[in-house]
Amino acid sequence: MGNNRTSTFNIRAAGTFCLVAVLLVPVLFAQEPKKGGEQPEPKYESPGLNPNQPPVVEPGLIDPATPAVPSKEDPAKVEERKVRLEKNLPWFEAVLDDGEFRQTTEFVGLEQVALARQEARAFDYTVVYASSRDQELMKKYAYRDVRFSDLFTNARFDYLRELLHFEGELFMVLRVGAPDGVKADLNTEWLYQAWIKPKGFNEYLTLIVTELPEGIELGKEDLRKKVSFDGYFFKFSHQKFQTKKGNDPAKVKRVPMLIGKTFDIFPEAPPAKPSIWPAMTVIGFVIGLLLLVIGLTIWFRRSDREVKQSLPQPVIDQELFRDELDGNGDGGMK
Repeated sequence: MGNNRTSTFNIRAAGTFCLVAVLLVPVLFAQEPKKGGEQPEPKYESPGLNPNQPPVVEPGLIDPATPAVPSKEDPAKVEERKVRLEKNLPWFEAVLDDGEFRQTTEFVGLEQVALARQEARAFDYTVVYASSRDQELMKKYAYRDVRFSDLFTNARFDYLRELLHFEGELFMVLRVGAPDGVKADLNTEWLYQAWIKPKGFNEYLTLIVTELPEGIELGKEDLRKKVSFDGYFFKFSHQKFQTKKGNDPAKVKRVPMLIGKTFDIFPEAPPAKPSIWPAMTVIGFVIGLLLLVIGLTIWFRRSDREVKQSLPQPVIDQELFRDELDGNGDGGMK
């Protein structure tokens, strides 16, 4: 029995010693200085190994998995981001380009209702976003190199939800009811829909804004005001368009829809003052013509007189003339 206990004790002691040796050997080797007085290399821990502690990164070491962050970002880029609409938001995927807004009636399925709500949310978000932007920054960073005709081609997909700048002629402005989401965020009951012909084109676009410049008469057609505006190209929409002239029936127009904050009206040129130069020109022409006629008349008369004076004067035979007076019928013939 005694030998068995001693043997068991020796086995346990040997096991304990081996365990301690296994644990201490890596520590001793890690702390052993290198030959030549060199210091041990700094230990580098990759970020993210311990989520409860910040990573320990020695100076001059960059984790290849972590992109370098610029020390100072361009202020212009920071400013520009303030007016750039986030195009990858999930509800923008439900926007039906080149079509009417989706309907949420009882005759459509649940999937269509969900898509319609997402599209409505995208519209509300864009209206609220545009309304809260700085107008001067919108003017500064709107793209000005996009032609209106580009929006009628497949190139328009590159400009969806981008901030675009256009100029044109304002035809009319209508007041439309604001959706519930816009009412809640902006505390407004109305939005304004402007119909505008971009400069150089005979087609319309529609611009949705929350603010109007002074002097705009709602519902009046053919305003013919020169305007400029900046708006987010939301979609290619199908809109009912009807004018009061001739009681034309409502037509569905396929028009680009932009969403902005407001638009600017170019100052109208002052009416030209009546000029006296046209009248003076006519009067001068008449006077000149009269002087020309008088001058020609005087010249012709003088020329006639000079011609007459240069001709030889006729010599009258006095005897023959006297015979004629005396009544000789022979005409002076002998």
